[in-house]
Amino acid sequence: MDFEKLYIGGQWTAGASGQFIEVENPATRQIFARVPAGNEEDVDKAARAAHEALPAWAALPLTERIDLMEKFLAIFKSQENDLIDITIKELGSPYSFTKSSQVEYQYVRTRSYIDLAPKVPLVEKMAYSTTYREPVGVIGCITP
Repeated sequence: MDFEKLYIGGQWTAGASGQFIEVENPATRQIFARVPAGNEEDVDKAARAAHEALPAWAALPLTERIDLMEKFLAIFKSQENDLIDITIKELGSPYSFTKSSQVEYQYVRTRSYIDLAPKVPLVEKMAYSTTYREPVGVIGCITP
């Protein structure tokens, strides 16, 4: 796997800083990868790309979004061995825990979202209010 690029706007691109962060397996203390040290320019580029993609995604019928998520889940599952391997390296965790709690659990989560999507009303009228569930914009997250 090549970890030295960022995925922004549907393309793999070099980080703006040209700098990298080494990724260490905490169990062995070995460096097994390096990732771009993303900066403000990278975040801005990613947020702009996501903002530009939002109207097309929001306009996509729910059935088509569900179909895309089904395809994503199939691809995700087809890469199980690689996902287990890289997660073990990243976390330094044992195989059985990684497989069940880190990888297979993500299949369950994704499947639950797919199954729930057609059941959640996009417009829900209540006694004194109405809830509208619709894409509203781009969010940014910092994850470990």
